[in-house]
Amino acid sequence: MKSICAVVVACALALAAVSCQGSAPKQSYTQKIIILGFDGMDPELTQKWMAEGQLPNLAKLAAQGGFYRLETSHSPESPTSWASFATGSNAGKHNIFDFLVRDPKTYMPDLGIAKKVPPEFLFNYIPIKRPEITSIRGGTSFWVTAGQHGVRSSLLTVPITFPPEEVANGELL
Repeated sequence: MKSICAVVVACALALAAVSCQGSAPKQSYTQKIIILGFDGMDPELTQKWMAEGQLPNLAKLAAQGGFYRLETSHSPESPTSWASFATGSNAGKHNIFDFLVRDPKTYMPDLGIAKKVPPEFLFNYIPIKRPEITSIRGGTSFWVTAGQHGVRSSLLTVPITFPPEEVANGELL
């Protein structure tokens, strides 16, 4: 799979740099950033189609902001790449390697992005404990760090963000 290609990725790095400064957070930020991430997008075809006028809106966005290629993660799987995008770290640190992992007890495939604990029942009928789902993604996403420093974030449908994490000064859908 090709790398995740994002429009305005350099701005994301700038946002991360601003959010990681040690100074007191500003009361309000006047600059705004929008990051569009496209999973599995071929950057060469995208640039070709923008130049040919087949993607006029994307070409306009790229002209006003930027269009930058991202290198893929190792392994080049979508969950690994999105977790690396969010945390700025590799799979060895964020712990997402693939869509599926093998359950060492049963050798059956299991989710590679979250751990699930099934509900418990009394007499196999009356529920006494809700199911639990926890993310196995390690590291801190850049929007959480930015939020802790006063930067407001609104995140819409970013992969590998379930269950959703608390975002100070923002929201995550």
